[in-house]
Amino acid sequence: MLEKFGFSQYESQVYEAVLVAGQAIDAAAVAKLSGVPKAKVYEVISRLLDKGILLDSMLEKKKVYCAVPVKQVIHKLTLKFQADIEQLQQLEQKQSMPDDRVWNLATEESIRAYSMTLIESARKSINISTWKEILPAYLPLLEEKERQGIRVEAHVVGKLETNLKHLRYFIPREDQKELKKFQNIVVDDAEVIFAIAKEPSWHSIVTKSEQLVDVFRDFFYRDMILTFLEDKYKDILQHDAQYVELLTKLRY
Repeated sequence: MLEKFGFSQYESQVYEAVLVAGQAIDAAAVAKLSGVPKAKVYEVISRLLDKGILLDSMLEKKKVYCAVPVKQVIHKLTLKFQADIEQLQQLEQKQSMPDDRVWNLATEESIRAYSMTLIESARKSINISTWKEILPAYLPLLEEKERQGIRVEAHVVGKLETNLKHLRYFIPREDQKELKKFQNIVVDDAEVIFAIAKEPSWHSIVTKSEQLVDVFRDFFYRDMILTFLEDKYKDILQHDAQYVELLTKLRY
């Protein structure tokens, strides 16, 4: 029973044996009832006394033992569990060194799973720029996060139906044949996953580097600005040869 709470098998056997006995018993009786070898029983009893779930006393010049009631043991274990949680939380708070490493993540399935987890973790904001074929996998979660009060801004290459409030579509020109499928997700201005399609697979980087997060966040707003200009000044820009030439050089 107690093994589930970090006690050894022998400790669990001894406690259960003394508890079931229902009265004070000596070490010989403990060994007999618990099945713990006599050579080990004193050591095990000593550990349980130190852990505060056995009591000892003297009876006719012989040391005897009884078990602390189960309710008290449960209370003790609960307090210890809560204390351990608090220590773990304090350890997390002490982490002051930023993680500036860049991690590589391969396969479309892994990238999607990590992206879903990252989006789910958002507490303030989500910036996502990707293609219309990719966004539907994230749409239900993005819409739910928006309902929760998270600011979701999305930029999509191509057009599709969605309930997202802050979304812009970018429709590529026919001569923009170098565009590659990608996704850029920045969450809480704190972490980014950027993925690109390299046939026949996908590759991505994941990082919390402050500098790189800023770069990919600005990359997102570059997409938004470009689309804004296309929408508002399309009649002018489509006749600007220099602008069109620069546009055709974009890869993402």
